[in-house]
Amino acid sequence: MLPYEKRFTEFLCEQGICDLLVSTYPGVTDKGVVQQVFLDLMINKKEICYSRKGIPSTKIASVHCSNCVNGVSFHVRGGSSNSKYLLGYCTDEPFISYSIMRDRLLRHPVYPVFVLDLSLLDLFGTRNEFEEAVLVIVHALQITRKYLYDRNMILTSANDAFIEELKRIVFDHDMIVSDKTSADVLWTSGVDEAILISPLAKKPLLKEELRSSQGIIIPLVFYWDNRMEKYVTNLVPWAKVRRLELHGSTVGVPHKPTSVLEIILDVLYNNLDIETAIIRNMDRKNLFHRMKHEINRMASEGVSSLDELLSRVSWLASDDALVKKMLRDLISSNGDEGYTD
Repeated sequence: MLPYEKRFTEFLCEQGICDLLVSTYPGVTDKGVVQQVFLDLMINKKEICYSRKGIPSTKIASVHCSNCVNGVSFHVRGGSSNSKYLLGYCTDEPFISYSIMRDRLLRHPVYPVFVLDLSLLDLFGTRNEFEEAVLVIVHALQITRKYLYDRNMILTSANDAFIEELKRIVFDHDMIVSDKTSADVLWTSGVDEAILISPLAKKPLLKEELRSSQGIIIPLVFYWDNRMEKYVTNLVPWAKVRRLELHGSTVGVPHKPTSVLEIILDVLYNNLDIETAIIRNMDRKNLFHRMKHEINRMASEGVSSLDELLSRVSWLASDDALVKKMLRDLISSNGDEGYTD
């Protein structure tokens, strides 16, 4: 069960609507339906109430509890049902008000929180990257909402101009936006176990570390160089500074903030290992650079057969046709030319 589903379930049970779990949904296999209900209630501020008998609705779940003799059925509008007890979205007096639900769910954080740190961009970024960063935040918020609630996203070191631009594009959110440093925000939030993701780090990231950390810090920057190495390690002095890597190397590993976010969420909530999550979130450019690195390494070992090369790098992609085309391009050019779609 995802963290927000557990918290959501606990809250509904306190209100007398018990055990609203994904596994109890009869006939519903698309978890996106469950996520949409949560988003409707928490993001779109819809409220639920008892529907009058005969009002069309679509059954989402039968909810039962030892304290509920007959149980309660949870519905949304748009279908048909003969059930006596209906809950649906409404504009009348709500069964549970949005403000009560929101305040109760946000009272205790669900770890880990994701910190997008803007300080590197402020120091090293260009005006165009500054504008692009706002769109990156919007995308990051959409990605996070697949698994967690807005409050799990923290934006730090944001200046007034950035905050105003964010307000213009993102109309409604509960993301934490602060002009303070990541260290200050995490300290006041009570987070004392954090991981800082950096391709410049000396130690690789471990799945166990991700699962036990209260905070994951992802610097919002579109390129990396040695000027940033000393600075990035001081963003949060007590954090573990770790890098994403693939077979002992960061070559070809995505380092865009949203790609890093998706990789970590895949590890945490889709139960993937880190390497599989990295490959899953590679674009073709990253995949090509990784294959070029692997082929050059194998060439130094005397491997030249296409079939043997293919067998050794097939773990990088499930599409063998794509892998073979890349391999042929690389071998024919001796690794000197790039791959284009």
